[in-house]
Order: sequence, then structure tokens, then C-alpha cells
Amino acid sequence: MNTPIIEISGVGPQTAEILSQKGYTCAEDLAVASEKDLLNIKGFGAARAGKIIEAAAELVRAISDKSKADKVVDTSIASGKKKKSAKNRALKKEKKNQKKTKKPSLKKKDKKEKGKKKKGSGKKKK
Repeated sequence: MNTPIIEISGVGPQTAEILSQKGYTCAEDLAVASEKDLLNIKGFGAARAGKIIEAAAELVRAISDKSKADKVVDTSIASGKKKKSAKNRALKKEKKNQKKTKKPSLKKKDKKEKGKKKKGSGKKKK
């Protein structure tokens, strides 16, 4: 996969041009670059180099995760089966556990007694 470096957060057209002249042609190249390598490029300090490398790595991970998710969808469509994601399985399990710990409902008699106010002797205390 060759993701254009212009898609990396913090990389504009001029920076993209400078990086491509130095041999960094895609986000994947920058994601595996070392900070030391970028420090040799004019205009790059340690902070900027670190931010761009991290942003490139995040972009590559996001694209990779998306392509993996697309493959799951494709295989589930091809097989005719609906696949559940890990998130959906976790939510379903959590919901099931909540049902188990739910308070038992009150019986009709208990509900009536709960709704009644306690009656006193009617005399006010001084």
C-alpha cells in the first residue's frame, strides 16, 4: 500500500515535496523511519520529526485496520453468514451479565405497601 505522504497530519505540500526529494514517497516509509533520519533534513527538529513519524504510523494503522475490517465484511458476504465483531460480542456479554445482576421485581402486594404512607397517631409532638 502506498499512502501519499500529503495525507499525514502535519504534512503540507511543501513538507511533502521535501520528504519526497529525500526518498520518503509514502506514509509507510515515514512510519518506519527513525527520528535520527529525519533530523538530517533541513527544517526538521526532534519534535517535528517525532510528530510526523507518529502521525504516519497512526495513519498506516488506521488504513490497515480498515482494510482488515473490509476483509471480514467481504468474507461474511461471500459465506452468507453474519460475522460479529469483537466489540459486538463484548457488548452482548455485558448486557447478559447485567440481566443476571438485575434486582428482582417486587410483587404486587409489595408494590402496594411501598406506595402507602405510614400513618401516625395524628397527634403533633410539642
